[in-house]
Amino acid sequence: MAYKSQVTNKRMGSSFQGRVNPGRENELTQLAQSLESLSRSVPQAVNKYKDKQVEKAEEQLEYLRTTMEPEELQAYILKGEDPILSNQYAVSVVEGQTGRFHAADTINKIKRNYNSYNYEDGSLREFYKNYIPDMATKSSAYRNGFSVAFNNWAADEYIRDAEFRAEKAQEKKFSGARQLLSTVGIDEYWQTVSSLGSQMPNDGGENFFFTTDEMNALVMQDVRGIILNATSEDDFDRAEAIMLADRGIGKGGNQLGSLTSTKREDVDKLNNDIEKARQSFVRNKIQVENYNEQQQISDIFNKAFSEGDMTDDAQAAEVIRQLNEIDATTVVTFERLRSITRDNAVSDNDKKAFLLGVAQSEYDYDIKQLIVDFEAAKMPLDFFSQVLSTWNDAHRRSRTNEAAVYESNSEYVNGKTDILNAVKSSFMLDGILQPNYYRASFNAKYYLESEILAFETGFEKENGRPITQEDRRQFMNRIGKFVIDNFTEQQVANPALPPFGNIDAMDAEISARGDDFASVIDQMAGSPIRVFNNDEITAQIQDAITQQEGIRNPDTDRATQEAFLRENVYPDIADAVLQSLPGYIQENFNQFIDRLVTNEFAVNRLATSLGISPTYLFNALRQARVASGD
Repeated sequence: MAYKSQVTNKRMGSSFQGRVNPGRENELTQLAQSLESLSRSVPQAVNKYKDKQVEKAEEQLEYLRTTMEPEELQAYILKGEDPILSNQYAVSVVEGQTGRFHAADTINKIKRNYNSYNYEDGSLREFYKNYIPDMATKSSAYRNGFSVAFNNWAADEYIRDAEFRAEKAQEKKFSGARQLLSTVGIDEYWQTVSSLGSQMPNDGGENFFFTTDEMNALVMQDVRGIILNATSEDDFDRAEAIMLADRGIGKGGNQLGSLTSTKREDVDKLNNDIEKARQSFVRNKIQVENYNEQQQISDIFNKAFSEGDMTDDAQAAEVIRQLNEIDATTVVTFERLRSITRDNAVSDNDKKAFLLGVAQSEYDYDIKQLIVDFEAAKMPLDFFSQVLSTWNDAHRRSRTNEAAVYESNSEYVNGKTDILNAVKSSFMLDGILQPNYYRASFNAKYYLESEILAFETGFEKENGRPITQEDRRQFMNRIGKFVIDNFTEQQVANPALPPFGNIDAMDAEISARGDDFASVIDQMAGSPIRVFNNDEITAQIQDAITQQEGIRNPDTDRATQEAFLRENVYPDIADAVLQSLPGYIQENFNQFIDRLVTNEFAVNRLATSLGISPTYLFNALRQARVASGD
């Protein structure tokens, strides 16, 4: 029987069986335990410290990234002077992040230079090498940071590049095939198409240069290209012949018939497109021929009446010869325009309305009707070149779907908006828009647009150079002040406004002398040539009424009064105004009248100095203006 120690860990008592085991813990074992505990805690503390330093480094790096360029940041880090980033635990973090940042910069640089990439000259990877930094001198952390960021982006780019190359290869294949097909006749067409289905080497399965589906797609693409680029009806004939031609015998020995005979939906659509394209081509051809014919007629008339002498029978005969070659029906109208004497009785408003109608394409493809209507309306011949110029512009715009110049040019559009807004504000009383505003707005817009047309058509002839945007801007400033003054001072909805060209010319003449219109009126009012006596005029009128023959009544008295004023008073008033004018304006008296009668303040000021009523002055100037015939 084996020996069994009687020593136990029990304390002495009733069950004592030998001596007690005293235990082995002492100072040495306690030290050992402490060291073991320390060995476990130190790595944990180090890891926590490291993680904290890495976190600080990442925060510091992101901050510096917002204030420094990548190269500047790299140089800063390499100095090792940043207490946070120079920590041994932060180095790999810094280099990895710097690699990522450099990758982002590289990607942006590549994007900016993508237009220099030519897929035919090399691969996308080779192109990228021009922008990727040298990695030989970089740390593993830097390379890893750069590669992860760059490769994630580049992966999608490589896929897109491969798809693009495949598309281009297909396009090139189809383009080359279509070039070949363009050289053969209809009898050889489908035979040539079939030859494109040659089998190509392939380790697994069948492979053809053109598959059956690709050959059909090629033919349909070719037909669409033919009708899209057609220059004559022969091209449409070829397209239809291709669709109806026999395709020969298939691989299985079956008769293929024509492409049209397949009754495929896409084939039916293509046949319909061919027919629609032919109709559109014929229609457009007719329009072009008509367009050119109309333009030729316009050019002949314009040259005849603006540059030629139609009183010269030889010149007129040459014009008639030219018109007969284009359209003999225009000769009659030409002869009427040439022979009929004009009295310039057409009002300015009628001329404006006619011109705006032309600008709004009322005579798009009918220059003959325009000329007939011009002659029937008894428009003055000196207005003809302006009308034709406007028609030429409208005719050109009909081909390009452009709006009229007063609706498309920014200076005119913005100027009109500002002017009409000013008119509107003056018709607003106590927050309520006055009923006559709408009439005023229509009239102001009508006046602006008609005067813009007149300015556009006459500028180059008057100034010897093409019009500029600055010319347009200055014009809108000048006419804007005039329109606002006339439509807003007393809320007049329909003021009698003369052509602005006359107003503009008058103001320019005065301005050239270092003066303005208001000061001219002040000078005239300050030293009138003659002062009339209203009482004397009234007495003379009464004598004329008393001496009239026949039965007197209010109507006859009024008629006698008006006749006396027209014959005896108004001419003297107009002459007094003329003589009071500065010498340089006297030659442009009609323009001065146009400028004066639109300014109520000026009329009242001058009438007072002449000793007559504003009505007398206004009527006298109007009479003089009409009598001039200009």
